[in-house]
Amino acid sequence: MKKLSIIICLLIVSILLCGCEESKEKKVIINGKEVNTVSMEHKHCTRGGTATGAEVKLEYDLYYTGDKLNLLVSNEKVISADASVLTTYENAYKSIHANYSGLDYYDTSVERGDTTVTSTISINYDEVDIDKLIGEVLFKILWEKRSKTYYKCNY
Repeated sequence: MKKLSIIICLLIVSILLCGCEESKEKKVIINGKEVNTVSMEHKHCTRGGTATGAEVKLEYDLYYTGDKLNLLVSNEKVISADASVLTTYENAYKSIHANYSGLDYYDTSVERGDTTVTSTISINYDEVDIDKLIGEVLFKILWEKRSKTYYKCNY
């Protein structure tokens, strides 16, 4: 749980502190379908850093219209010569992604190389079932993490 919390905090801090650049992209593939992004603004954000026993490279592509986020593509690469560090990150990413399995327009993958683990998340906010995303998934996470506390979610 502690390692999962560290990864989530790292993600949030990296989005807030990363350098971004604007550009125009034409197509992104989410849920096996090409999404035309010509009418959307695009920011490509990158950040690098170190964690215990690893180097971390983060890339985020945000596609938006006005104040509305339409698409998010996140690539997080952990680089380490220590296989146990990679296994820890791989298991943490898979655990996080498992909460969203079966949710359309929310694609996840974890790829393991000899010295890397890469987590990719692609979300089409225009199509994803937001109620399911924040309702059922949040309830599932809280239910799995419960101890003697009873959580009640109102939808």
